[in-house]
Amino acid sequence: MTRKKGKVCSSFDSFLAEQGILEECQEQAVKQILAEAAIKSFAETGLIISEGHLSGTTSVIGKDKVGSADCLSLRGELKADGLSSKDFPSGVKVDEGKMRAVFRGCFPIERAGLSHSGGGDFSLSVRLLTPDGTRLQVTSIQKTDEIWNALEK
Repeated sequence: MTRKKGKVCSSFDSFLAEQGILEECQEQAVKQILAEAAIKSFAETGLIISEGHLSGTTSVIGKDKVGSADCLSLRGELKADGLSSKDFPSGVKVDEGKMRAVFRGCFPIERAGLSHSGGGDFSLSVRLLTPDGTRLQVTSIQKTDEIWNALEK
């Protein structure tokens, strides 16, 4: 194995860019972040998503700022149908269930950066069928936004 002689990269991002894989690595990181957020959200709600019924996209929007900190702006969206739950009363079945979640954030480029912003929109629509044949429509919509701004010492 031979080593390349020359300039040492100033950061890991610079190294990835020089190798031509920075964007691919960023996209993979975004997918991992979104998958972890989705798993946590689904576990908290008791939702079960049938295999093959979850789809999503991720995007690196670009460089932005939160306060004076440079950050990377990311967006992701997950959609699911074929939802069910193990938490419904006995005999209650899901007739139809859909979910949509949008996650967005601006994360500091420098590891020491404290300023960041994030948020998300989550909507869930479930039509239930009770043992006596009654249909219930349940809709839940949640929105969150937060901004963390580092102040001078």
